[in-house]
Amino acid sequence: MPSETTSPGAELESYLRRLRWALSPLPSEEREEILRETRSHFLERIAGGDPQARFRETAAALGDPEDYAQGFLDGYRLATAVADGSGPVMLGQALRLAGRGFGAFLGTLGLLCIFLLAAAHLALAVLKPIFPENVGAWLEDGRRLSLGFMSPPPGPDVPELLGYWIIPVALLLSIGLYRLGVILLRHLLRSYLRRLA
Repeated sequence: MPSETTSPGAELESYLRRLRWALSPLPSEEREEILRETRSHFLERIAGGDPQARFRETAAALGDPEDYAQGFLDGYRLATAVADGSGPVMLGQALRLAGRGFGAFLGTLGLLCIFLLAAAHLALAVLKPIFPENVGAWLEDGRRLSLGFMSPPPGPDVPELLGYWIIPVALLLSIGLYRLGVILLRHLLRSYLRRLA
């Protein structure tokens, strides 16, 4: 905490210095714009009444510079990930935000399940030529469908439904699930961006 003899101008410069450092991952134009707006906000608030008290009220309302910067950094990272459009990049941002609320956690968990299903179907397509007896789709007891890797494989009395056709089917399912995951992930990140704005 600054001493009582520190001037509001010196405290403001110290606050802005810490904010500039916390905003260093942002492009310089954005960083400088935020710093200008923050300086202007402080100067407007300090203008009337006791400058020292008004500065402290404003600083308390904004919070520590590092905490204040976090909202801008989150927005920048989210916007960059959405613009990139890459599933892994967007998923990384969703995982980072999963701890920020129950809705974000559930959304990220659901999306993670979709991406894991896509990976599992891709694995089936790759494993079928290597383990032809263990990978497939079986109809057990005439009513229960099993799809995947079975070890040991079902007996000869359980018909395998797809044979090597499981490769294109699994690849199509993998691609479809991945694309669905990317669409839903983009929607989740955009909704989070709207809340930040």
